[in-house]
Amino acid sequence: MANMTAARAKALKEPGRYCAGGGLYLRIRATKVWVQRLTVNGVRRDITIGPFDLVPLAEARMVALQNRRTLWEGKDPIAERRRGAVPTFREAAERTLAERRANWRGDGHARAWERTFERYVFPALGQMRVDAVRGDDVLRVLFEDDLWNRKPTTAQRVRQQVRTVLGWAQAREFVERNVAGEAIDGALPKRRRRAKSHRALPHAEVRELLAKVEESRSRAAVRLCLRFLILTAARSGEARGARWSEIDVDKRVWTVPGERMKAGKEHRVPLCSQAVAVLERARRLGSRKGCDLVFPGRSGDRELKDMALTNALWAAGVGERATVHGFRSTFSDWSAEQGNAPMLAEASLAHAVQGVEGAYRRTDLFDERRPVMDAWGEYVGA
Repeated sequence: MANMTAARAKALKEPGRYCAGGGLYLRIRATKVWVQRLTVNGVRRDITIGPFDLVPLAEARMVALQNRRTLWEGKDPIAERRRGAVPTFREAAERTLAERRANWRGDGHARAWERTFERYVFPALGQMRVDAVRGDDVLRVLFEDDLWNRKPTTAQRVRQQVRTVLGWAQAREFVERNVAGEAIDGALPKRRRRAKSHRALPHAEVRELLAKVEESRSRAAVRLCLRFLILTAARSGEARGARWSEIDVDKRVWTVPGERMKAGKEHRVPLCSQAVAVLERARRLGSRKGCDLVFPGRSGDRELKDMALTNALWAAGVGERATVHGFRSTFSDWSAEQGNAPMLAEASLAHAVQGVEGAYRRTDLFDERRPVMDAWGEYVGA
C-alpha cells in the first residue's frame, strides 16, 4: 500500500500495520499511529512519528524522509530527536533536586543546594542546554573570583552538585559524558592540606558575646542553649539534645549517656552555678507535654536545628570569627592559661585519651573538674 492516500488511511479500521512507503507505516491498535521502521547500527528500530489524528500523511512522510537523511549522514535519528528535548542546566538541576528531595530529611539540605546553584552555578550555566556544557564551562564556575582557592570547601560542593546534575543527564542520555567528573581533574590545581580548625573566639570576648546574644532577636531556647553549651564546654549535639532526665539540679550534675557522646561513653559534667541558672530559665520555656528536652525547638517537641546556634552567632555579629564548636577550643585555651593540668581540660571536653594513659585511666576526674568549671562559669557567665 505504498500508494496510500490520506483518504485510504482515514478509512482503515482493522488492527494491523499498513505500509505507506519509505519505511513508513500506519499502525492500528487501540489508536492509529504513524511509525517508521529503520535499521540503526545494525539493529531494527521503530520510530513513532505521531498519532494519525494530529499528524497528516504528508507531514509523516516528510518526517520519515528527514529521518532517512539523518541515518544516511551516519547519525542516529532517535538520538537526534531526543536531543531536541534536551533540558537547560537549570531545568536539569530542578528535576535532579525534585527526585532527590524525597530521600532527604527536612528541607535544609535541599535549600542549601538551591542557594549554591543560584549563587555560583546558574549565572553561568543556567540557560545552557546540558549537552552544550563543556569542561571549561565548569572550570569557569570553579575559578570565578578565585573560588577554588579562596573557598575550597564551597568550590568542592559546587563541583559535586554540578557533577550530580550532569550525572543525571548522562543517565538519561542527554549527554554522552560527565564533563564535571574526572575529565577536569588535570586542570584543578592541587591544594596543600592544612589542619582544619574551627574558628574560635578569644576567651576574653566570651562574656561580651553572651551579652550580645541575650540582646539579639534569637529565640529564648536558642539563646539559653548557646549559653549552656559555652558554660559546659559541650558539643552542639550534646547541648541541643540535653534531657531533663539527664540532669540532677540539686547535685549540679549533667550525665550525658554514651549513645549521645562522640566516643560512645557516658560523660558527667559538673554544672557551675551559672549553668544551673540557665536551667532554671529553661524550665519556663514552652514545651509540649511529655517532652523531655531542656531546649525544645520551635515545634515544642523536637531538638533545635544545628544551624540555630550558628545563626545566633551571626545575629550577635561574630559569625565570621567564631563557630559553635570553636567554644570548646576557647575553653581549652582559657584552661591552659589558668595553669590547669591538660588532662583536666581533656576530661572536661570528653576527649578520648589515647595510648598507655588512656588504657590505664579509670577515673573521669569529676571532683577535680568541678572547681575548673566553677571558675570558667565565673569568668564568662554574668
